[in-house]
Formats: sequence, structure tokens, C-alpha cells
Amino acid sequence: MSHTSGPWSSEMFAVGDMAETQYISQDENYYKDDQIYICLIAGHELKHPQNNKRKDKRCFLTEESVANARLIAAAPELLETLKDISVWLTAPATDKATIDYWKQKVSTVITKATGVKR
Repeated sequence: MSHTSGPWSSEMFAVGDMAETQYISQDENYYKDDQIYICLIAGHELKHPQNNKRKDKRCFLTEESVANARLIAAAPELLETLKDISVWLTAPATDKATIDYWKQKVSTVITKATGVKR
């Protein structure tokens, strides 16, 4: 069995001011009724920010949850890049243009996975 083909995207969805969820899906049309999500990361339950004694609670995404969503969404491209690099490493000769291409491809995938431009 194979995984759902990429690329995957990650998007935050808020339900009013009470909950946040991070969706990972195959395309950028997150809200279609027939959309199949790869993954859904729900916010963590926290007490009301203005009044800890209130009974209503809110669910927020943590920075770690958002980072996890980015990494999951980048998985197909990370795998594809690693497979391509493994083939490239067995090639007999390497020119500067090829090296520059791989540096750029690896940098792009790492940026997608981490959210930090390299």
C-alpha cells in the first residue's frame, strides 16, 4: 500500500473563538464536504484566558502542534527528496549546477517542514 500522493498542505481552522484545529490535506481546498483529510490535529483544552474559574474551556493549538502539522504536511516531499538524493549519490559525476539544484531542493523541503527559511 502507498501513502496518499503529495504535495500535502496544512491549514488552521478556527471554530469561533472556542477551538482551533490544524488540518493536513492533499490539496488546498480544505473545506469541501467530500475532502479527505490526511490528518487532523486538535487544539489542547485550556481554561478561559480571562477567568480561570469560568467553566467554559477553549481548545488552542500550541506552537508544537503547528510545528508537527508542518512536518507531517512536508512528509511526501521529504520522502521524494531523499529518494532522489539516494539516486543522485550513486551518479558518477557531479557538476556545480546539479549541486546547486540539490542544495535548493533540500533547503525548500526543510523550510516547508520547519517553517524556518534557510
